[in-house]
Amino acid sequence: MLGMPVGPLAVGDEVAIDLSYKIMNQTKKDLGADYQASPGDVVVDTFVEKLERFGRKNGKGMYVYPEDGGKKYLWPGISDHFPRAAEQPTVDEVKTRLLYRQIVECARCFAENVLTTPEDGDLGAIFGWGFAPWTGGPFSHMDFIGLAAFVAEADRLAETYGERFRVPDQLRDMAQKGASYYPAGIPAAAE
Repeated sequence: MLGMPVGPLAVGDEVAIDLSYKIMNQTKKDLGADYQASPGDVVVDTFVEKLERFGRKNGKGMYVYPEDGGKKYLWPGISDHFPRAAEQPTVDEVKTRLLYRQIVECARCFAENVLTTPEDGDLGAIFGWGFAPWTGGPFSHMDFIGLAAFVAEADRLAETYGERFRVPDQLRDMAQKGASYYPAGIPAAAE
């Protein structure tokens, strides 16, 4: 629904859930008290420690991989460990959360000089993990909708769902100054 070639659960299985687990635990160790836990931490912990479902590499993860080579399907046992909440967000809200969470992390990488150009971030996201190509990439998408509008929506998400949606100060400052990631800017979407 976001136009990504592979969904987030499938990416997790392909990369390996136990790799996510190792990265998460190393990050906790490195950041100490500054580590910000997310709801996904519980999922990763459960899949690795309790269920030993590491992803495609051991033939079981979020999906079931039939031994006869048949088409994978979502593991029915997920709901036994993570029951469906009584109140569900709208499809549009889920799409916004998935998109914004990735974009905020890309903005953080740029603010911390992990990325040095928006072009690298846009191309790396699209070709690296299959970020929604219709957006032009995370930085192009922010420029298209306008940094101020992006920050306002990210702030709403942070208030509703947690600090993982909070944008870095650099992005907030750019939005306040009316700046863009690309020098010529991209025309903002019609309001």
